[in-house]
Formats: sequence, structure tokens, C-alpha cells
Amino acid sequence: MQTGTAKQAAVDGFVAPEGHPLGAEHALIDAYLAEAAAVDPRLFDFKPAALPTGKELLSAPKEAQARLTQAAVERLAWRLRPRSVQVDGSFLALRGLARSLLSRQLPYTIEELHAVLTAFAGEPGLLHWLPGAALVRAAEGYVTRSGHLPPALHVALKAFLKALRRYPQAEYRKAAERVEALCRG
Repeated sequence: MQTGTAKQAAVDGFVAPEGHPLGAEHALIDAYLAEAAAVDPRLFDFKPAALPTGKELLSAPKEAQARLTQAAVERLAWRLRPRSVQVDGSFLALRGLARSLLSRQLPYTIEELHAVLTAFAGEPGLLHWLPGAALVRAAEGYVTRSGHLPPALHVALKAFLKALRRYPQAEYRKAAERVEALCRG
């Protein structure tokens, strides 16, 4: 990108502001979505590993995958905000990447986990498209590794719990019970 020029929107219309802390991750996602657009991924259950770029992202070091998860969730939340989301190929490809990343046991930092939980709490529609139980598993893993539940993470989990409770299905109730148990210690 040249200095003084406006950054071009990605296939999905997303533009990471100059200096965004996840700018590099969003650039990688831009490349993945551009590649996905070339193969027209209108399959509801899009598999990112079917693309060379997707395979590369999914084989990155685990720490990088944690940051990619944060960027993908941030971007999906952005896509859902207008409430009239267009479920097109780029949305499904992004959802496929986020689902694949969330299903992995990644070494999230407290900042990454807090950001993802906050995104889910701020945009409960994410739970319709992404597995909330995977995020609960990530929080449980963080607490197990660190040996405690930091106050900031406790607050984020409580907000996430409110989002989970908006859905009556058993999978969300079970995830909510696990969050409650985690918050109780």
C-alpha cells in the first residue's frame, strides 16, 4: 500500500483501519477471501483447507491462529451488524475459516480471548453462525493453563453468558452452564 492512498476494501467490503492491531491478520484473511471468491464458495459448509491460502492459515503456528481467530470473529461481527447480512460466498468462506479456527485448542492470550468473548457478547448473532461451545472450551483452557480467572475475563464471560441465554436450544444451555461453572470457580 502506498503512503497517502486510501486502502482498498477487501472482497467482503472490510477495511482494516491504518495501524489496526490485527492489520496483518486481516490482510491474510483478505487474500484467503480473494482466493475463495475465485472458486465461488457458495457451499454452506465451506472447508477453508480446500484452498491453498486456507491450508496455509490453518497450518500457521498456533499463536498466529489465535490472532487469526480474533480477526475472523471481529470481521464476522462487522458483517452481521447491519442486521441484513448478505450470506454470500465471502461470508460463508469467512465463517468456514472462523469455525475451523475456533474448533482448535489454541493458546489465546487474555487479550485475544477477551476480544473474542466481547465480540460474541456485542453481536449475539455470531452464535447462530459459530460454535459457542468452542469458545467456552477456549476459556476453560485458558483458566486451566493460567490457574485462575482474571477479573477482565470474568466480566467478558458474564457478557457472553447473556448472549448464550438468548438461545433456547440445548447446546446453548449446556454452554451457558459451563460458563456459569467457570465463573463460580
